[in-house]
Amino acid sequence: MYCKDCGKEIKDGMRFCPRCGKPVSQTTGGKKRTGGSGKKKPDMNKKLIAGAAVIVIVILAVVAGNNIVKKDPAQEPVQVTAADTASDGSNIAEDTYESQDTYEEPANEEPANEEPVSEELDYEEDNTYEEPYDPGMNDPEDAKWADTKAYQSAYEEEYASFEETVRAYCEQSNVEYMENVDELAGQFSDLYEDLNEEIPGLSDAISADIASNAGSFTGFTIIDHIAGEALASEEVRETALKGVILAAGSAYSYLMDYTTTDYPFGFEVYEVNGDYALIRSNGTYNDFYKTVTQSLSYDARTGAAQERIHALENEAVDAANDDEYAAVMGRIAANRDREAETETLLAETMTTIACGGVQYCEESTDSKLYMLTDRSGTVLHAFWMPGNPESWDGYELGLGSDGSLMVNGEYDRFVSDRNGNILFEGNAFWERQEEPVGESVIYTHGPEGVALRETKVKDDTYGTYFVLEVVRADGEAEEVLKMRDCKDTDEVKAGLEYGGERSGMYWKNSIYCSNYARVEYIPLENEDQELTVVINLESAEVYPEEEFMQMCADEVDKTGAENAPFCEEGSPRDGWVWFSGDGGIYEWRTFDNKEEDYSTTPVNTGGVEFNQEALMNRIGETRELTGWYCKDDLLWVFTRSGLFYTYDLKNEKKNKETEAGENAPYRFTPYGLLVCRESQSENGGEEQQDTGWETPEYSVYQYNANGEVIHEYSNGANDNLTDSVFGNLFCNGRDTYNLETGEASSLA
Repeated sequence: MYCKDCGKEIKDGMRFCPRCGKPVSQTTGGKKRTGGSGKKKPDMNKKLIAGAAVIVIVILAVVAGNNIVKKDPAQEPVQVTAADTASDGSNIAEDTYESQDTYEEPANEEPANEEPVSEELDYEEDNTYEEPYDPGMNDPEDAKWADTKAYQSAYEEEYASFEETVRAYCEQSNVEYMENVDELAGQFSDLYEDLNEEIPGLSDAISADIASNAGSFTGFTIIDHIAGEALASEEVRETALKGVILAAGSAYSYLMDYTTTDYPFGFEVYEVNGDYALIRSNGTYNDFYKTVTQSLSYDARTGAAQERIHALENEAVDAANDDEYAAVMGRIAANRDREAETETLLAETMTTIACGGVQYCEESTDSKLYMLTDRSGTVLHAFWMPGNPESWDGYELGLGSDGSLMVNGEYDRFVSDRNGNILFEGNAFWERQEEPVGESVIYTHGPEGVALRETKVKDDTYGTYFVLEVVRADGEAEEVLKMRDCKDTDEVKAGLEYGGERSGMYWKNSIYCSNYARVEYIPLENEDQELTVVINLESAEVYPEEEFMQMCADEVDKTGAENAPFCEEGSPRDGWVWFSGDGGIYEWRTFDNKEEDYSTTPVNTGGVEFNQEALMNRIGETRELTGWYCKDDLLWVFTRSGLFYTYDLKNEKKNKETEAGENAPYRFTPYGLLVCRESQSENGGEEQQDTGWETPEYSVYQYNANGEVIHEYSNGANDNLTDSVFGNLFCNGRDTYNLETGEASSLA
């Protein structure tokens, strides 16, 4: 059946027309129409009308003849005219017949049996008519549409106006419209193109990932199979790190509301050892994904494209001809291309960011980016690991003074050099009992490419047991101990810390880089005995624990005896720092006779508490202090009310006070006082269109000994004072500043 209203074919059983929606009982009828070639014949209407006229005349003649037969005999004969002559020339009157009915004069009306010819149908010579245009019969995937001018013109117009489509979608959906998306997208695309040159096959892998509808966009899976050794390339690392920094600074206001940390794209110092520092991003990989999708308007752009495609598909149903239908197909294709471009850009961007570091753990979007830097701030190596390794079962991380790293993973342990090359590797501790003979475990590592390795062996004399060896990067190994078993792998220790007092000496766990390792074990000769030794990894010497600890205690006592008199007098030594939190005395870490501004260690005072009251009397201070720092006989003082000044201990002279900011985060460094507070510039915040509130901008101010601000460093939306190391201050997730010169440079 076909709808009488719109001509749409209606399948049996349907109650309403699928196109116009009218009930079937009101719209359908008749049999299926037969269509011709679709082209109109020369005008047949005149011939049809002429034929119809002849039929009418014949009918009238028959009626008239009947009436003649019925007339009264008294009436005069009817005159036969040319009109009463049939088409074959015979006389109509001769064919009349008699009737018992009387004759009545016919009314002056149109013949009852004459029906108007339908104007909807164009009859052809074979009595068929042309089918109304039915767009439902078209194949939208047919390549022929793309060859038409209507398609091409509509495609170009729709593609060019897509930004307006997105803007309208955002307004309608109450979604924030992101400005400058094209500019940011161009920057990400440029970085990806550089990366693609370094890693052949990367684009194909991304296309395959999208085509598989995986939807992960993590990039980890892609680089795990494609990038390979390319991730160790300096060019790849630098390019990818630029992508990380670009993502970090792309959407500050969004970061504060929707990511897992207060300021996810600041960078903090995780650990320092010797001339190397391990920097960690505050944000996780998932945070990067959130900010990238937001700053690229991914959800808005794909949503706008999908909504527009749906509307155009409805328009296609009402197309009146091929040109209109082709134009709609062109507009649909433009939106599909825009949607595909958005998906591809996100996948390429996240893959670029993932290439910022080697993956040192199972694929996880909760990983953070770690970067190993030297004194110059150069990033030597980068990798992804859980954000807080010490809180994850099976994950630990330790930095050596030579830049080496020990990584304790879920299934293995390994040591890499400062460039990420694997020096030693073995199984995880928990696998050691089940591992086959010949397998190894790395206990701990020391500086200069050395490690303590355990290997499972078996012989006829002792059966299965374990051998400890000191191994070096060149492959040389020296046996130091045979044992039936290690008492407890948790009792393998390294990194002896003094804690300021003889009684405060303690060992850290085995992941820490140290020349000494403490091991509790069961000897081969007596399985009922437990022994504890300390192994010197540098010399491969083995000491009974008591003997080694006595040597350390003697050193602690010596240092404590030197510091005790200064504490009794309340006289700070150079490099000492005091904080009101715990009242303890600390000093800056010292490597190669160079003071560092990263962190402090407790001062061994020989058990004597520092005389803070005597110091307060000396400098004439009665207000509550939150901290002080002594450098070159100059005492830097910070009060609870936010005032700062310096005091010359040598000349007993106080310099002017400066309002630095009450409750403002601050830090003493060898390069001056750092204070973080809200920026004093006019453009201190960026107004949010949807909420009306402002996102304040913060700065880090660097003061000299005279209380003068010598440098101001932009800290973006971060209201916390970030870490500094080797004289470099990390701010706003993008830049580092040299505290000695005040110059800024990109972290990448």
